[in-house]
Amino acid sequence: MKDPIGFFLENYDQYPLKVTGWFDSDYYLSEHRDVRQDGANPLVHFLLYGEKEGRRAFSPTEQPINFNQEIQHPKVNEDDACRLRVISKDVVSLGKKLVESTSRDTPRHTSLRKALDSSPVDWSALIQIMGAKDRDDAVSKFIALSNDDLPVLDGFFDPKLYLEFYPDIRAAGVNPLEHYLLHGKSEGRAGWVNIEEFIIEGGACWNPNLKTVVVVTHDATSTGAPVVSLEVAKKLAKSYNIITASLQGGALYDRFVECGVSHFNAPAHYGLGALRHILERLVSIWGIDCVLLSSVESLPFIEAASSIGIPTVTLIHEYSEYTRPVGKMSRAIIASDIVVYPSGSLKKSGLAELYDKTGARNEPNHIYVQPQGYLGFAEKISVDSGWSLLKKLSLEDDSIIIAGAGHVQPRKGVDWFLQTCYYMKKILHKQGDPRANKLQFVWLGGGYEEDDVHVSVWLRTYIKQSGIEKQCHFPGAVHDVRAALMDADIFLLSSRLDPFPNVAVDALNADCALAVFKGASGISDFVKEHDGRFVEAPYGDCYSLAESLVAGLDYLIVRDGINHDICVRHLSFDHYVSEIDSYLRLASRQKEEIEHVIECSQAFKERFDPDFYRLSIGEGDRRRHFLTLLYKGLIYSKPFAGSDAKGAVESRPYKHGESFFNYVEWLMLQEDFSMPLSILNGAECEPYEGRVAIQFHVFYNDLILEYCKYFETLVGHDVDLFVSHVNDLGEHELSMLQDCVSGRLVTDKVENIGRDVHHFHQQFIEHIQDHYDVVGHFHTKKSTDSADGIGDRWRRYLLGNLLGSPQATREVLANFNDQAVGLVFSEDAHCIDEADNGEAIETLLEPLGYSRRPYYHTFPVGTMFWARVQALSDLSRLDSETFKLTEPVPYDGTVLHAFERVLPQLIQETGFKIRRVYTQRTFW
Repeated sequence: MKDPIGFFLENYDQYPLKVTGWFDSDYYLSEHRDVRQDGANPLVHFLLYGEKEGRRAFSPTEQPINFNQEIQHPKVNEDDACRLRVISKDVVSLGKKLVESTSRDTPRHTSLRKALDSSPVDWSALIQIMGAKDRDDAVSKFIALSNDDLPVLDGFFDPKLYLEFYPDIRAAGVNPLEHYLLHGKSEGRAGWVNIEEFIIEGGACWNPNLKTVVVVTHDATSTGAPVVSLEVAKKLAKSYNIITASLQGGALYDRFVECGVSHFNAPAHYGLGALRHILERLVSIWGIDCVLLSSVESLPFIEAASSIGIPTVTLIHEYSEYTRPVGKMSRAIIASDIVVYPSGSLKKSGLAELYDKTGARNEPNHIYVQPQGYLGFAEKISVDSGWSLLKKLSLEDDSIIIAGAGHVQPRKGVDWFLQTCYYMKKILHKQGDPRANKLQFVWLGGGYEEDDVHVSVWLRTYIKQSGIEKQCHFPGAVHDVRAALMDADIFLLSSRLDPFPNVAVDALNADCALAVFKGASGISDFVKEHDGRFVEAPYGDCYSLAESLVAGLDYLIVRDGINHDICVRHLSFDHYVSEIDSYLRLASRQKEEIEHVIECSQAFKERFDPDFYRLSIGEGDRRRHFLTLLYKGLIYSKPFAGSDAKGAVESRPYKHGESFFNYVEWLMLQEDFSMPLSILNGAECEPYEGRVAIQFHVFYNDLILEYCKYFETLVGHDVDLFVSHVNDLGEHELSMLQDCVSGRLVTDKVENIGRDVHHFHQQFIEHIQDHYDVVGHFHTKKSTDSADGIGDRWRRYLLGNLLGSPQATREVLANFNDQAVGLVFSEDAHCIDEADNGEAIETLLEPLGYSRRPYYHTFPVGTMFWARVQALSDLSRLDSETFKLTEPVPYDGTVLHAFERVLPQLIQETGFKIRRVYTQRTFW
């Protein structure tokens, strides 16, 4: 080959380079998605950028080459020496070529220089920032920088903001400034944002002696949550510098602007990253101490504030059942430092989604219930004292008015209101009660329109068909709800779900009786707790509610002052704001305690491993992320390898009032000593000499080569390979499988049933249990339904820890030199438990005579492991059809998912021990 270097540059994808302990092309591309997506030559990228950026270029399971160690070179003859000198010159030439790729003579340099010359960039500032000699030198150095190191060009371009604004550019891995100058600017993309564009001066004056709180509303409409936010902001303005913020506008917008020192028009439409970036800049200007948010719809702001460590208190007024997308409620709960619901039923709704979507088992300790205070807007509005609902509708003074309220739409349950009213009249008529004709059914609120074919037309049809047309009234939105309710006898809250509606509190204050459906509103919890004058019926049971109304009618229509007194005594808005103020202070104290742990806890400093802690938190600090969740009593990832944090937190969650510092110190000592951890570090060990079998299930044939490379690390061991395969194997695939192990190859084409577990069970019983000492189980895991390549990362993580290199594999199998060891599997950072597999676990254990354990926290996640054959003796007692599930197999909740969870129990029940293995700085 005349030009091996040129050949490699052009054909690196077909001939990947691997120098064990220094560089591995495949590994480099799999770990660094930006390089892969950019189509860059991995070695060239590593030499130019990756090495300086500290990017890992080979598997952590490999021992790095010690370049300082003296190398004994073989003797060569003169001809060989000449050839080596030629190759050396070629390597030097390659280096020069690589460096020259960023020089001023390249088309890339020329086009970028030209684009910068035609832009308003401050050249002198750029030259100074880059430490360059001149403009060309600045451009060359700029091209050589990684995206993480690109400087901000004040007033012109912010690379971090650009990548946050445009995920497609971030995913492509291109230089953001180049893209902006050459393409983005002409496409209308923004390279710089002036903070002033989002800030409006408010009506209040800044007091440097006060702390600063941002009060956020998802919009500024005249509806429940924004109205509450506005009044809270006004009250808090006496004690804080208030900055109001809204994600959208509305009728109350000007009033929000007026009550704060400034107003922030939050650009949520740019995405979380951009909002976070802008918020960081605002923090540097204002020194924000806390953020108070109203509504789960403020989620972008909640997550942005949380990610940069600002204490957050969120007032949630919604049920999770109608909050979309599904999962938004649990995200808001997790991101907020304090969550406040107006009633227990709403809290229950939020927790139900949290448990379902995140696998949390304990109730978090940062969720509070505080009934929303009475706003009393109606009392502040000057109206005609002679106005009344009776006069407006020309009703008799002895009319019995059943009122409902809200804009006509499905959630408000106007149909349930009408059905209940119809049944009331029908029951009273049947009883011969003359009050049946005195009933008047009044719905307060707009939306009942002749042209509305979605709701109104069907309501109108029902009214006519049921014969209550003369007793039904839709006066529309009235200017004084409280005055209207003073004429009403009963307020019927017919909403399908309505958190803690202001109009229901207005009804209480007007001393109306209430009629509600159980579980449909938080107001029901409140009135019941305080023995109010009300009736309740099962959810959606209109006839039952009508029966209760008729049975208690005499009592319900007498204004005895009970409901008004409840409103006055328990729904003081000043008290409500005082409680919110206490939550703001609590959220701030939590952050202080977390910082104290980070600064002073020696146990936390020594044991917390940010590389091992695996939650997707973007650019956030992993230490603070872990501690913030822990403070709430939540745990989703282990803080270090070998930790039993999930078991510890579930048995003893942190409770407010105890020392958080002491709690963290205790938690950092909690390990699962029943399954001790071994760190794979290349230590010398006695090779395992027993008979080894591998059971390998193949569904994805394209992964066979990858697995064979891992199986080759078993060099020096006596290994037979048993393959179950769904698709036909070609000659080349069979050859690879045979060549990767020292012993024989047995293949068995199978149906696509029972995933990998069924076929492991079958081949274990038929071929392995009576002939081998240790068995390894592996399968071609892809998880194609998982996002962002997680299935590939998971597979490589498991294989890297169980078969990472010849030395690592020797260490793993050496565990079986201890005759008491029955199972070895890879440690996993994620806190996983039995999930929805409880019944399936019992199904597996029952025929074996074992009982279900209280929890299943530690098991071979992904069902890849090494096991002593004798320790798996219980498998022979399971029916051969146990795992024979047909496709499609559910995502969870089957005996297949139960198997990986109970496997450690099966090993321990037979008297064997378990060990976990882990290679530092590996993750998925």
